[in-house]
Amino acid sequence: MQELKHNGTDRYEKDWPLQNGNRLVLDMSILQRLDESGNISYYYAFLTDITRQKKAEESLRASEARYRLIAENAYDMFTIIDRETYQHKYLSPSHERVVGYTNEDLLGKSCLLHVHPEDLLSVMKKLEEGIKKGSDATQYRAHNKDGVYLWLESLGKVIEEGEFAGDILLITRDITEKKQAEIALLNSEEKYRLIVDNAYDGISIVDSHTLTSLYQNPALKQMLGYPKDGWQNRQLMRYVHPDDSALVKQNLQEGLEKGEGSMQCRIKKNDGSYIWMEINGKVMNWESDNPQLLFIARDISERKREEEELRASQAQLRFSAQELKHQLDYLNYLINTMSEVFVIYDLNQRITFINQAVYKQLGYQPEEMLGQNVIDFIVGADNEKAGRYIRERLNKGEADTFETVVKRKNDSEALVRIKSSPIRENDTVVGIMLLMEDISEYRKIQKEMARLDQLNTVGEIAAGIGHEIRNPMTTVKGFLQILSQDEDFTRHQHYFNLMLEELERANAIITEFLALAKNKLVDLQPRNLNSIITALFPLLQADATLADKSIILNLSEIPDLLLDEKEIRQLLLNLVRNGLEAMQAGGRVHISTCLEEEQVVLSVQDEGNGIDSELLEKLGTPFVTTKDNGTGLGLAICFSIVARHEASIQPYTSPTGSTFVVRFNALPLSLGQMTLPLI
Repeated sequence: MQELKHNGTDRYEKDWPLQNGNRLVLDMSILQRLDESGNISYYYAFLTDITRQKKAEESLRASEARYRLIAENAYDMFTIIDRETYQHKYLSPSHERVVGYTNEDLLGKSCLLHVHPEDLLSVMKKLEEGIKKGSDATQYRAHNKDGVYLWLESLGKVIEEGEFAGDILLITRDITEKKQAEIALLNSEEKYRLIVDNAYDGISIVDSHTLTSLYQNPALKQMLGYPKDGWQNRQLMRYVHPDDSALVKQNLQEGLEKGEGSMQCRIKKNDGSYIWMEINGKVMNWESDNPQLLFIARDISERKREEEELRASQAQLRFSAQELKHQLDYLNYLINTMSEVFVIYDLNQRITFINQAVYKQLGYQPEEMLGQNVIDFIVGADNEKAGRYIRERLNKGEADTFETVVKRKNDSEALVRIKSSPIRENDTVVGIMLLMEDISEYRKIQKEMARLDQLNTVGEIAAGIGHEIRNPMTTVKGFLQILSQDEDFTRHQHYFNLMLEELERANAIITEFLALAKNKLVDLQPRNLNSIITALFPLLQADATLADKSIILNLSEIPDLLLDEKEIRQLLLNLVRNGLEAMQAGGRVHISTCLEEEQVVLSVQDEGNGIDSELLEKLGTPFVTTKDNGTGLGLAICFSIVARHEASIQPYTSPTGSTFVVRFNALPLSLGQMTLPLI
């Protein structure tokens, strides 16, 4: 009423309960009517039934609260991304629970930022297809905030209406455990399939109802002489000798009841003859209504004949010898199919046995190493140390593991991990068994990963602080230039010049430092490497001429590549100038290109004194330099540029010079123009 008296009008909502349990909501507008004297004559009101509207608003609020509750508490991650830039516009709180990132970490950033490099192109393709079709799903790897890669499954759908119409809704689930289980299952299946397919005994899987063969391994087919599908879906009883048929049926019935069994019978070969087989069977209840039978069969024809001879002649020793020979052959087969080199040496350190793996690992035939001293095959630098270790193993008779360097037959060297165990007779050590594994590539990968990790760390620092350092330097430089023009400081002009020169040098170092930034963009365009080299040649030749040196080009015909021209120019400048600085006057730098096995190869070779072996392993590591005024960033930048182009770089050195070889993959140009960040 106060509002009515003050304004002459009032409006409010009135909620009335009805007798039937429902309610009525009215929108009431009340106005007052004045007479000629200005006194209130009467009131009149306008009433509007807004019951449905109120119910609809309440229902909408409840629905919005429901869906908000689901989105904010679900384990799945809900994301809305821009269909043009793929940038995050909305993220559910579950992101922080699953991958550790908060809204502040991801909003406004590309959803591709943390995708595994090997999955990036397939994810981009799926996004493009999903936008065209309206929806799609994919599985990929992405790392969480701790840098650990997870397997994720995303279902995407184009939003058709509302505030985010046209954008993409992603529902993402962590399937790491499921994916790992699938991979483990596949590996396990492959492992057992490999064992079965290469087993010495024959193996068959049989339908218990029809007694038809569903699977036979290669050993069984070879044993019986049947072609590839000779037994496939055939009834087995037709191959059993008629005299053994009743016994086989009885054994099958008993085996089905007990779940397992064994028997000996004669089986027909492809040539019509029969062989004696010892068969062990087991019921596999994978399908309870129709279990399958696993048969493991061994050809015992020879043994049967020997048994008959033994019964006739009582020659039990002959049977034992044959059985022992069979077991030894089987053990020899297993040892010679091992991937590791298996070595036995005696108390005089002479090799008494070595398996066939030595040829694959070191290039020697086993006969070439028998009788040789095991120490003779260890590289000179490790020879004395390994000798002490071997004598110590013989004296103590203890198992252990160590690493050393051995010589291959082609005079190359291999880093190996050796596991040693003593051979004892009556508690006395009579020799040593060794298992030797080549870990050269493994160590090389470890070193490369460590170098890349250091490079990435420097890149992250560069991206974070490089620009922040440059801003105050610009301010200092500007004020120094202003002060240097003041007449009161004329006598200090040389100090100003020196400070400005040092600021310019610091700025140049920061520019190189920023080139290591991990997230630096590369503008990949179809370019010919020869064209870039030819365009840059006058500048390179000018640098060489000033130092009384020269540059020689040897460019072969090569296809166009997807390259960032500015970065490739920087790569060439750094490599060539390093080569020029490594030589005396009169030296030459050779730049060559060629096509090798679908790779474009760039080679920069100098005629200097080579690179020290200790420094060679550290090349590409930031701040490692042999120059008095060097920053140690030149080669680090080269390695970063190569990595951003998904290429490789390999240094080679000798006393007559060093060569840097860069290999680019000759990708098809149908990918078109691309500008990608290094993820």
